[in-house]
Amino acid sequence: MNDIINAEMRPSDAPRGQLKKLRKEGKVPGVLYGKDRPGSPLMVDAKELLALLKDGSTRIVQMKLGEKEDIPVMVGDVQRDALTRSILHVDFREVNMNDPITAHVRVEIVGEPKANKSEYLLHVQKTEVEVRCLPERLPGVIHADISGLNIGNGLTAGQLKLPEGVELEDDPDEVIAVVMAVKKPLEPEEAEGVRDAAAGEAPKTQKESDTPVKS
Repeated sequence: MNDIINAEMRPSDAPRGQLKKLRKEGKVPGVLYGKDRPGSPLMVDAKELLALLKDGSTRIVQMKLGEKEDIPVMVGDVQRDALTRSILHVDFREVNMNDPITAHVRVEIVGEPKANKSEYLLHVQKTEVEVRCLPERLPGVIHADISGLNIGNGLTAGQLKLPEGVELEDDPDEVIAVVMAVKKPLEPEEAEGVRDAAAGEAPKTQKESDTPVKS
């Protein structure tokens, strides 16, 4: 657990104007939840938070709260501005390193099907799975290997190779990706573009919501 995020407590009854001021100063308001914490208001550095969210991987982070507390946490809900995509608010979940946890982990497609690239489309239906394990065994990402799949074949959640000590919580029959035939063969450039679009950007494993800008 090498990732660290620094946090400071903030008043629970801070007016909206004060929260806007915090954001202009490069801070993100948030709340820490835990077994003995019904909801502790805090704030974190926006740049530190963005660095943690950049690759979309799931991880345990060491939160330094003030000078005395070091708390293992996971990032929870992330609220973003609908237009600027800047982070408005974030929730953190305190983790007991001795107790199993459930978490959503990003699925990354790797490998290539047997078919010629101009003859297929890869339809990705699921970009994350829910797993259960001890915090120290939580994978940042799970690879879905589609090597060897033919047109018409798919890969299910139950076929994913999970690390030792990690159990799948989702339905094992849920489809991760399917190799589909195209009616008209694609040109090489088109095939590459479709393949890249199917892979897409690294999705966020944290639950995100958009907040419209109010005038």
